[in-house]
Amino acid sequence: MKLKSINMFMKHGVKDGAYRARFRYRTYIIGFYLSMQLHKLNFETDETFDALAIEVGSDTESVGYDYSPVDKLTFVINLPFDFNRYETVDCTQRSRYYIELLQKGLLIARRYKDIPYDEIMSYAKELEEMDFVYCWPFKNVLLREYGVKVKFTNVLSLYDYVLYFQAYEKKIPIPLCEGRVARTKPSNLDISYISKKIEVEDNHIIIKDEFGHRLLTIDIKSLLKGKLNIEYAECPRPEDKSFCEVFYRLQKNVRYDEYDLK
Repeated sequence: MKLKSINMFMKHGVKDGAYRARFRYRTYIIGFYLSMQLHKLNFETDETFDALAIEVGSDTESVGYDYSPVDKLTFVINLPFDFNRYETVDCTQRSRYYIELLQKGLLIARRYKDIPYDEIMSYAKELEEMDFVYCWPFKNVLLREYGVKVKFTNVLSLYDYVLYFQAYEKKIPIPLCEGRVARTKPSNLDISYISKKIEVEDNHIIIKDEFGHRLLTIDIKSLLKGKLNIEYAECPRPEDKSFCEVFYRLQKNVRYDEYDLK
């Protein structure tokens, strides 16, 4: 059994749901990046767990198991949490506190389990050195008719997820056009809503949602002039009021610019 993931979250019942969710958003990138690296590491466990979770907000330190995820056996490390420090420090100090919590949790975990402590802390240091911003390819699209290559890039930070866009003319390294296509909260649910099934039709690049519905389009003629022109799709089932309410609510999430997780 291989160690697949590591996550950090706040204990249920501490503060309110919005407070806990905000903490989960802020620390999502840490679990995401470390889990990505663990998949490459292929570390064999003792067959009693394949995931680590650091749960903060307990009165005392403790360990246990969580068997609720269907596909995971999670070894949980419970830690006390300094709410005053968390709420009063700046963004840089707060991110350092996350790493302190991670290190404390791993040090406790390795009293009970053989874990790749040094490797995980090395990955965490990498993330710190990247200022907690992780970029990786989303998809490339070649517009042969226009002689343009389009690159979509995932950009994940402590505060949001952005789908970034760059268009290049052949053999010219400077982008012809670039900008943010979508922005949403840093969570699996919100990020996975954007599908990689990108299509080109009628002078438009079409990005769909995870259900196959048209989510937004990028005007190709505009980008050739250096302007990123995004149009948001209408509900595909206008006769279904409840469906449209959900469609527009989810669509709004990827264009949502009114929240600040800092």
